[in-house]
Amino acid sequence: MNVSEWTQVIVWIALVLVLGVVEVFTLDFIFLMLAAGAAGGLIAALLGAPWWLSAIIAAVLALLLLAVVRPPRAPRAEPWCRPTPHRRRGSGRHGRHGRPRVHAVRPRPGPPGQR
Repeated sequence: MNVSEWTQVIVWIALVLVLGVVEVFTLDFIFLMLAAGAAGGLIAALLGAPWWLSAIIAAVLALLLLAVVRPPRAPRAEPWCRPTPHRRRGSGRHGRHGRPRVHAVRPRPGPPGQR
């Protein structure tokens, strides 16, 4: 491997690490799919593929993972938003997400001080 191929490998490794760190902070699984695509580009670069082919492989792999893995996971996200038989939105003293509801106090008619 010459210098430009090693540079390509180092760039792919850095991209995998940066996207992995971003995923740790966001916990959204989108950057995990992008990091997996970058890992595919890294493997292609290690096997001797030119930079444009490894970029295409990385993009296709990331898009494939986003299309296959992300939609089945999306409806199960945030199960606390769905109303359940024992706790429906707007019933009882709890509002959305099970947090206590805050009620606004309406001002009484008349001048201040008279109640």
